[in-house]
Amino acid sequence: MEKETSLTITDHEASQIPSGFAITLPPSQQAPEKNVFQNKFWQGRPSPPRKGVAALMQAAGVFRDIAIKMAGADDIAKHIVDVLKGDKDEAKKTKVLQYFKDNWNTINKDIKYHRPEKISLPLTTPDKSAATHQANFKSLNITFSPVHLAVIYDCKDVLAEIFKHMEEDPEFCKQVLNLKLGTNLILEDLEVYTNIPDEACALSTVFLCVKYNADALGEILEISKKHKMFDDVMGAKEMRGMNLLHFSTMNKSLDCIQTLSACPEEERNIRRSLLYKSRTRAGESPLHSARTNEMIDFLLKSEEKDPCTKEMGEMIYSRDNDGNNVLSNYISRDLDLAEHFLDHHISTNGYNSNSEKFMLCLDVSPIIAQESGKFSVDESSVIGCLEPLTKNKRNVLLHPVINTFIMLKYNSYAAFFFAILLFKMVYAVSVSGLALTAMNRRVSECSGDEGNQTSLEVKHDSFLSDPLSWVWFILAGVMTAIVLVKEVAEMINLRAKWISLHNFAQLFIIVSVFTNLALLILGDDSWYCWMKYLAAWTVFAAWMDITLALRSLMFGKWSSLGLYILMLKEVAKKVFMFFGIYFTSILGFAFVFMLLLPGEDSPFGVEEKAFVKVVAMMIGEVEYGETFADKIIAINLVFLLFVFIIPIIINNLLIGLTVSNVTELILNANMKSLESKIRAIAQFEKSFVMTKIFKNFSSISKNSSQEVCIQPSLRKKSILSECDLTVVHKVDRDDDDQRKMGERIEFLYLDTYVPISVFEESVRRLKG
Repeated sequence: MEKETSLTITDHEASQIPSGFAITLPPSQQAPEKNVFQNKFWQGRPSPPRKGVAALMQAAGVFRDIAIKMAGADDIAKHIVDVLKGDKDEAKKTKVLQYFKDNWNTINKDIKYHRPEKISLPLTTPDKSAATHQANFKSLNITFSPVHLAVIYDCKDVLAEIFKHMEEDPEFCKQVLNLKLGTNLILEDLEVYTNIPDEACALSTVFLCVKYNADALGEILEISKKHKMFDDVMGAKEMRGMNLLHFSTMNKSLDCIQTLSACPEEERNIRRSLLYKSRTRAGESPLHSARTNEMIDFLLKSEEKDPCTKEMGEMIYSRDNDGNNVLSNYISRDLDLAEHFLDHHISTNGYNSNSEKFMLCLDVSPIIAQESGKFSVDESSVIGCLEPLTKNKRNVLLHPVINTFIMLKYNSYAAFFFAILLFKMVYAVSVSGLALTAMNRRVSECSGDEGNQTSLEVKHDSFLSDPLSWVWFILAGVMTAIVLVKEVAEMINLRAKWISLHNFAQLFIIVSVFTNLALLILGDDSWYCWMKYLAAWTVFAAWMDITLALRSLMFGKWSSLGLYILMLKEVAKKVFMFFGIYFTSILGFAFVFMLLLPGEDSPFGVEEKAFVKVVAMMIGEVEYGETFADKIIAINLVFLLFVFIIPIIINNLLIGLTVSNVTELILNANMKSLESKIRAIAQFEKSFVMTKIFKNFSSISKNSSQEVCIQPSLRKKSILSECDLTVVHKVDRDDDDQRKMGERIEFLYLDTYVPISVFEESVRRLKG
């Protein structure tokens, strides 16, 4: 009759039960996923054991032990666990070993141990209701046999007897090799739930050896070879679709994968091909599963004219069922793995780094999600994984391969950038021409003193009677309609992500221009009083939009041109923040001068203009002789206090912080440039116009080489770059299929350059 020891509590609760029935799993050979804190030996839970199930199990265990002792019976299931966990009781060990010898054919059927696990759905909405919480989880029951536990706990004495009997009895050997953990997990669960433990995937004994016991793996493989079962063992898969070689890539050491790969020279390529071709049901390759730098090195180890080049290439460029390639998988899991993987795509021509002939080859192909099955080529998905840009992800941007790819990708947008700038320039000119022509033909103006409309000159001809006015009218109207269509398309495409200050500014320009056009058609001069102010702000917004658009000019030798616009933006933020902090001080002095210098002739006599006058005084327009020289000493003391606090202290502090901010931007020019470029790339790739019109023109995979090279000795520096630059060349092949420097990479007749830091960082990584 089958004996079962059920465990329906957590590891912590089980550890509080002295009866010893708990099937807790020891540390495995796998590299941790790094999503939990590692406990130190002194960091047990300080709180007392929880009540409920744990207390009931403890009581049941105590009463069970008493009953067994009173009856004189022997609980062999409990003894097996004790001995496998390392119990030194010789009597128990003797009984357990004898039980194994007497029951080889039935022991794995008669005795079972159960371990509960809980898996969850991916987090979607923060619904905390009890019903939803229960529906988001599934309870698993994993069943272990004594042989499984012997492997997991590495009980040498019991394993020696098991291996001995496996050598003697081929049927028993086959039974052990095919013995899988029991589980209620189904294949559909693999597509729905996360945090699924390996044991829930019906691991066989050999898979448990890979995860927990490298020594036992070697023994079992030798025995399987003896009984001619080795090929079946190597071809076996667990529920997720991994074979043994693939499963071993999750280990932190190379012991198991080297053991599995060890074979005669004639079989070596067959074994490597089996590894490289392996894919899980989720489409993940062995590189997707690798968790350590050493494992990546092992998987990418190759030789000249490697016969497995095709299989290795398919593994490197593979994409899972969600379309993620190897690099995007690493970026989302572990940035150290991502950088180490990219290090393998840097090579040299063999010269010393100080030689004039030294060249670097950079392979950007792993950043491009290559065409695979139902997925087409995607050049932006990996870069998109770096958003949002955290501090660590910013460091990844400086990796030579990613840095070079960003420069290539950004330069490929040259035609797009120039088209945008040309359009914005023509648009600003048309809006300005419309406003100036319309305002110059108005028949009235607003009096600054009274705020009402005063007739100056009567002109009976309409604005639209002038042919030039029609040109501005039509041009501004058509271009505004184009901008409106573009904004609506992006609003539909981006939805909530469309909301930004820049897009609201564009919306303001659109509404303002259409409002002006409508008023011009109506021909009502009564609206002129406020219409001219609306037109003025519209013209200002249009030309400022061009100024901000110049920040995109960061390609070729103009790598720092856009940085100066970025400086303007950053300094403006600092000034507005600074002004807001000291606003109360400026306002206080405005009130003081209004009280001390009243009167219509005083510059502080008009309340609305007093604050503006103080701001003007803040930047040096104090006009002491005209305003304060003939006043009493008390007023002059207040003026002296103002000069000391506002123009001297606050103003100089503002200048000092601004200079410091600009200096920081210049020192971090490369990083700021990359940040700006990656955001521009992400924005353009989501743009409706970009995806529908310019996509083919900006494709690196179609229009350029995915292997590029630089020669650092040819560096140069332009007036619009903050560092030395070196031009990027294609990598061509000679008649002997050797890589060599090709022609320069150009986009719209603009050469592509990378900062010299790419060379310096590459050399550092190669020396490693």
